[in-house]
Amino acid sequence: MARQGIEQSLSRVGNCYDNAVMESFNGILKVEGLYNEAFSTASTPSFIEQNQAIERFIAFYHHRRPSSVLNNKTPMAFNQPSGLTPMVY
Repeated sequence: MARQGIEQSLSRVGNCYDNAVMESFNGILKVEGLYNEAFSTASTPSFIEQNQAIERFIAFYHHRRPSSVLNNKTPMAFNQPSGLTPMVY
């Protein structure tokens, strides 16, 4: 990782909340995105098909999927008042 300029970021040992946000997103991605994706036509989707499905879900998640923790706004709508620049897909 060091050769690639990646620095590992962890808090104290045994803190189960280090990865909670990503684990939560990955769970949502699997259940709402990949398992609902129409992969039934191909027995094994190609790497490109999988990446395209993930990209579509991430765009949906950021721009169209409301979240109760964000006052039923999408992440992009929730972050707009804070002055953050939205990502364009």
